[in-house]
Amino acid sequence: MNKVWLVAGLGLVLSSMAYANDAPGQNNSGEPIPVNSQQGQHEKSSMSKKADHMAKKVEYQGKKLAKEAKAKYHEYKHEAGPKTHEEIRHIQAKLKEMGYDLGRIDGKIGARTRDAIRRFQAHHGLPQTGKLSPEMLKALFH
Repeated sequence: MNKVWLVAGLGLVLSSMAYANDAPGQNNSGEPIPVNSQQGQHEKSSMSKKADHMAKKVEYQGKKLAKEAKAKYHEYKHEAGPKTHEEIRHIQAKLKEMGYDLGRIDGKIGARTRDAIRRFQAHHGLPQTGKLSPEMLKALFH
């Protein structure tokens, strides 16, 4: 998500710089520099078009990054493990069936369940986090 804000911010800065360049310049004394009105209008039109084009590109990139971030979130959410008490009870029952004492099968991941998960992870060469991971679930049910 930080990329989205960075791209959007960059687009705003570039757009404001482009629009600022449309304004007539000033010399060192602060007086406006005379500009041929026809040339000034052409330059302003050209700068406006560039700024509009840049803003559209930034908007497109922002939407693209937001879509990618949303997809990654859903992918992570799916892989993060069970969400319901029923799913957790199923995992607890499997651990208990395999000889990992975790107390009562209640559908909650408490201290004893985390301890049983750590022991299972240690026996299967997995990182001992005490948390349900896709790798841990794969080892448990396959």
